[in-house]
Amino acid sequence: MNSTYNKRLLQYLLLCAVSIPGLVGCEIQGKAPIIENTVYMEETGMKSNIRKVFLLGTEPLNMEVTPRLSSPMGQDVKLSIGIDDETIKAFNEKNGTTYVALPKEAYTLSTDEVVIPAGKTSSPTKVFITVPPLSEELMSTTKPYALPLSIKSVSGGEVKPMTGSDRILYAIDFIRYPNVVGLGSFGWNYRKAKGTFPKPLTFSNFTIEFRLKMSNFNRNNQALFGGADPEIYIRYGDAPIPFNQLQVKFAGAEINSFKAAPDKWHHIAFTYDGADLKIYLNGELQNTLSNPGKSFTMNGIDIAGSGSQYFPAEAQFSEYRIWNVCRTVSEIKENFYAVDPKSPGLISYWKMDEGEGIVLHNSIEGAGDLQMVDGYNDPISDPKWFHKVKAQNESF
Repeated sequence: MNSTYNKRLLQYLLLCAVSIPGLVGCEIQGKAPIIENTVYMEETGMKSNIRKVFLLGTEPLNMEVTPRLSSPMGQDVKLSIGIDDETIKAFNEKNGTTYVALPKEAYTLSTDEVVIPAGKTSSPTKVFITVPPLSEELMSTTKPYALPLSIKSVSGGEVKPMTGSDRILYAIDFIRYPNVVGLGSFGWNYRKAKGTFPKPLTFSNFTIEFRLKMSNFNRNNQALFGGADPEIYIRYGDAPIPFNQLQVKFAGAEINSFKAAPDKWHHIAFTYDGADLKIYLNGELQNTLSNPGKSFTMNGIDIAGSGSQYFPAEAQFSEYRIWNVCRTVSEIKENFYAVDPKSPGLISYWKMDEGEGIVLHNSIEGAGDLQMVDGYNDPISDPKWFHKVKAQNESF
């Protein structure tokens, strides 16, 4: 056998060993095997169902997409790139998300055609997508926007799109500047949010989520949620654990989770599917607690309700929600900063963005509002509001 055959055979065997996607056929016969060439989006990492999230602020957002061949060709390969509605539809169906395509007038594509020269695996022509700051109309919506990009056609040589890796979803999250409420201890004045539901909430699956920032962790038992039966009690700190460690008491069981840092905005979500409680920090799974077969009733809710002695922090809260469904991680990541009040399963939703007064209104029709009260459950006269706060999760 000649050296060319040996070289191609070795390449083939190595490819089989690592199971590289796009490889077709694994039969060794009397001549070199045929390895099919494919084209894919480099940003997918040769995987399917890939989403990348980009944050849009007050400056234009510039993104790039890179079509690439798995092997060089002996001739030029021409590709067309574009927005593909089927990509966003398939992603939503697979992940339970509700992305909609960003309107055409809200972005520009530097080119919709590239040529990969013979002997190369990528084009010297870069494909850029630019999204300028959105209009107030687009910013005011609760719709989650995305750009579903795909390789729409290929010509020149025996090249096929790599299924699943020939498309990618670029999710566009934009920085909002909402008002947020202050709870806990501000100087000598302690306040919490408290409310009673018009009728009890009952559920066996749930998601509880909110965003917050804590000024300090100087005391144990700084409570973030309370009110369910059997008990769901969420707090920072306990006597035997660090005061900045999250703890959940859950229907007779208990779990300790991540350690937080002061003055950092973060999103926490708790989901229960009837078997496992899962804790997420900024959309990333932290812990799982098995405690199957539980059902819960809530007549009311306390937020920052552990009292002035046990809640010395100045806490800022935003986007507090209760669902009677177990949300997926994709759904959690999709809606950190806003969500449609008409979303299925959303049973209480306090945006906490009023900016004035002591009432936190529930965005769900017929559900209960919250009132800011002191340690004696009397309405307070000095509510604490923070205006136009940059809504962006921070890492610890």
